Amino acid sequence: MKKAILFDFDGTIVDSMGELAVWASKLINEHYELSIPIARELFLNTSGIPFCEQMEIIFPRGSKNAIIVNAFESKKEREFIHHKVFSDTQDVFKYLRDKGYIVGISSSNMPRIIKEFLQGQGVEADEYLGFESAEFTKGKPHFEYIEKKYNISHEDIVFVGDSIKDGEKAATNSIDFIAKTGINSREKFKTAYSNITIIDTLNELKDIL
Repeated sequence: MKKAILFDFDGTIVDSMGELAVWASKLINEHYELSIPIARELFLNTSGIPFCEQMEIIFPRGSKNAIIVNAFESKKEREFIHHKVFSDTQDVFKYLRDKGYIVGISSSNMPRIIKEFLQGQGVEADEYLGFESAEFTKGKPHFEYIEKKYNISHEDIVFVGDSIKDGEKAATNSIDFIAKTGINSREKFKTAYSNITIIDTLNELKDIL
């Protein structure tokens, strides 16, 4: 039996990816004159890592990257409070915690934003892990933190996410991954991973875990 369930944030438990893609694509269009549809596609295809790293992938060493990242992160901090968790998030988190699972967030957002937002939505977790530095971010640092704090192994952890890069972070650390559709279809996940569990809603986790 698994002991810890970690969740990505944007697009996995919070219905935010659509609006974040709008913000990012407009900023990229404004500063690099890339068309909004292409900018949106590039943003979504690189999602699952900190936005500053996304920009370095899209425009390596781009002269406008820092301006875009600062504007994006400032807007996110000001306006993220207006987003909502998916309708089944609160119930699923309570269900998993009541069953004895450690439930945590593993995100590229700032921990303070994650915790304040979720608690404001009535969602309680055991861990709110976010981007604090290059040494402590989503992926290996978060997985190792959970392993050490709760004295468990990587085999005891499941990571739930909505991006291809979420799956990559799980795979490279020998963590079981459950993919949630949204920005990526079932077909896209199946193309990326030959053997994968895919859900359309968080509520399906009740039948899996």
